[in-house]
Amino acid sequence: AIGLYRSSENLISSELGEETEIVASILYSMGWIFFEMDDYEKSASALKDCLYILNALRTDAYAKTATKSFPLTQIQFRQELYKAKALAKLGEVMAIMSEYDSAIEYYEKSFDILKKEPNRNRMEMSMVLHGKGLAYYWKNGEKEDLEQAMKCFEQSLRFKQVILGFSDIGLASTYEQMGNVMVEMGETSAAVPLYDEALRIIKQVELPTQEQETDIMTMQGALCCINGYYDKGISLYSKITNIMKRKMGYQEEKVACIFNLMAKAYEKIEEHRKACKMYEECLKLRKSAVGSDHLKVASTLYDMALMFHKRGKPTRALACLEESRRIRIDRLGSSVPVAETLQQLGNISKFAAQYGAAINFYEGALAMRKELHGESHESVADVLQEMGDLMDDLGEYETAMNKFGDCLYMRKRRLGEKHEDVASVLYAMGFTLLNKEEYERSMSFFEEALTIRIDVFGVEHSLVGDTYNIMGFIEAKREELDKALVFLMKAYQIRGNIGETLKASDTLKNIGNVHREQCNLKEAVDCYEDSLRMRRSELGDKHDKVADALISLGTVRYDMSLHDSAMANYKEALEIRRDVYGDFDDRVASVQQNIGIMQFRAGNLTEAKHHLDEFVKIRRVNKTKESADYVNILFMIGNINRINGYDTQAKAAWSEALEIFKHIGLAKENPELARTLDNLLESPDPAEKQNTVIGKISVNLLGEK
Repeated sequence: AIGLYRSSENLISSELGEETEIVASILYSMGWIFFEMDDYEKSASALKDCLYILNALRTDAYAKTATKSFPLTQIQFRQELYKAKALAKLGEVMAIMSEYDSAIEYYEKSFDILKKEPNRNRMEMSMVLHGKGLAYYWKNGEKEDLEQAMKCFEQSLRFKQVILGFSDIGLASTYEQMGNVMVEMGETSAAVPLYDEALRIIKQVELPTQEQETDIMTMQGALCCINGYYDKGISLYSKITNIMKRKMGYQEEKVACIFNLMAKAYEKIEEHRKACKMYEECLKLRKSAVGSDHLKVASTLYDMALMFHKRGKPTRALACLEESRRIRIDRLGSSVPVAETLQQLGNISKFAAQYGAAINFYEGALAMRKELHGESHESVADVLQEMGDLMDDLGEYETAMNKFGDCLYMRKRRLGEKHEDVASVLYAMGFTLLNKEEYERSMSFFEEALTIRIDVFGVEHSLVGDTYNIMGFIEAKREELDKALVFLMKAYQIRGNIGETLKASDTLKNIGNVHREQCNLKEAVDCYEDSLRMRRSELGDKHDKVADALISLGTVRYDMSLHDSAMANYKEALEIRRDVYGDFDDRVASVQQNIGIMQFRAGNLTEAKHHLDEFVKIRRVNKTKESADYVNILFMIGNINRINGYDTQAKAAWSEALEIFKHIGLAKENPELARTLDNLLESPDPAEKQNTVIGKISVNLLGEK
């Protein structure tokens, strides 16, 4: 077809000249065909050439050809209609190419022409408004753009209803898009009647096309997800992809959209691995359909990054975000999506302990937010809070408090004293002061946050439970154990009442810790057992939280001299952590350490040395920062070697322990202990080593946070 049009264009141009209405008509048709071939660059080029000719044509040239049956006004109307249609098609092409601002501009120019004859052009005007609405919908996902999209769709719907009535199939797509906008704005309840109306209209068609059937299933899938039936929604979306592959030809961008919907449904049920798989399928199709530098590709990469982050894969998450950032900067420059990407790069770099990179990303995001929104915008406050958290992680507590203070000032000015965002930053400030061990000041910030949250949400709310939980933790740190139990019991009751089983299990474990500190060991066991039962019920047997509960249970049972039960708990915890993290993770090492200490104290020296050697091996492989517990284990290994008559190996272990003890600064902090350790290297009595070194460095089994 393109070949024939090219030949026609060349023949007519040679006879009549290039700037004729018929050449413009051929170029317009070629633009349509290139669009159907997904060759958007050539489509845009043909349509722009068409418009150039139409703009160059002089109306008076038609005056000689005007007749009574085809007057000059009719000729002028036809020429303007051609121009409006070419502009609208060019808007559609630009939107597909993610040149959304250009698309909106072309649609507006088209609409300006059409509205000169509104009674004759209502249908065309409705189509232009629909296309303009899509451009706003796809643009940035910002509230203002979504509101503009909704206005366009509503206007389009009114024009269609005047021409077509209230049940014509032409209305269904507009109702569907209006529903999509409501979902994107988080107003899912408002989306339901819009989807229902679209479905009502389509289902009236006696013999629906394959495309109409997939539209029905898409909206039914959306309604299932809105109502929480994600598995049903995913099943419908999967059927759609199969239908498109078998019967409709593999329409890459449409299938990509369905994969995107499936990914978001899997996100909701926390099937993060499957969500990543769907995003990967979506990304592959989008790159093929619209090219690697399209803004929809950038959006998919951004969503993938968040899923990889949730799966604990920061390297892959950062790679996706970097590619997304490159596309968005090239296409959008300084803009909200770029600022959001920089902020997420900061968040995930912080999680990956790439603190220098995180600081740079946050500073970039902060500068861009200020440029876009001004110095006091909420988005600026958001970045400041993230930067405060980063400074807290780095131990830069004063800097963290300054960032939080700036954030708090902005939020109180914009939102007032009684707002959750104010409570959120007060909570963060309390945490920083907790890390500084300024418990009294910390408590005052948490109390203020608690007051706001109870005022805003009432008592039975997740955030209120969180605040009571941390306040109980602080009271325990202050050794106000009875007060700690009061706060923790409130947290436990709230979390249990609102169905937060895992959080309730965390609080129950904290209550057990307090009982253990009070030497109420039976009560501690009851709490740990209930916490373990709840975690098994929610997470299954192979999860680190289950291992964590088993360690607590094993520790308190060891305190009660229930050594066999304690050992069984620890060994189960060890197997779980090996399954979850592999053999060479520091979390595996910590369990090896505890088992080794228990076996050593029980006199099972062979078993003890095996587990303690495994602890040392893991720490060396991971190059874990040296600490007092490492010194303790090396001395214990030295003692075992000395008892077994391996004096050379014993001396090597003790010497390494003493070297580390001095290197990490413990000798300066504990000069008497340093002298004792020096003497121990020369002492022939292994019992003396056991009593002094283990007793002074590590009195109890390792207590995990």
